Amino acid sequence: MEVGWVPSRMMVREAIRMMTGKAFSGDTYRDNGEGQFVGNIGELAFQEWCLTFLHKEELEYIAKDKKFYDFLLCGVKFDVKSKERNMVAPPNYHAMVETRIRDEDCQYYVFASVKVPELGAKDAEYVQLLGYLNKREFWSLPRDDDGKPDKFPCHKIMHSRLRPMSELKENLELYAYRVAFGEVEGAA
Repeated sequence: MEVGWVPSRMMVREAIRMMTGKAFSGDTYRDNGEGQFVGNIGELAFQEWCLTFLHKEELEYIAKDKKFYDFLLCGVKFDVKSKERNMVAPPNYHAMVETRIRDEDCQYYVFASVKVPELGAKDAEYVQLLGYLNKREFWSLPRDDDGKPDKFPCHKIMHSRLRPMSELKENLELYAYRVAFGEVEGAA
């Protein structure tokens, strides 16, 4: 089950402030880094959600310094994949990752959906953390085809096939506990 809420005005302002004005690569959906707003909102929402149960020392936001993943959570690498929509995402919509970044240095994908008042707007009415998957698991699942042409080659699966955020929360809490008490070493 996904989690969702209306983002605060402060979160929206921070997502705008984080925009670089430049595309991260030649393959981008919007010119001049305009699509970064949605990605930033997804990352900020994930960070806010994580801080409801983890200590801030267990969470490191590194998207500004690294190209291939957004967060280290207890030493585990997470990449947040956000999609702009003009509606709340139903379970039969798709989570996707472009094939050009298949070999990114990350371990998990978290999928976010950002409802905007109109496509391209730098505002967000609702944000959903739809679920997560281990990177290997995501790429091993058969592709769900929606019949729509893709702007870039990608792999996509229905949201209903994602693991629930509640499961990720339980796993991270347990892992953080085990790291804190020396039962396992935090991944580097």
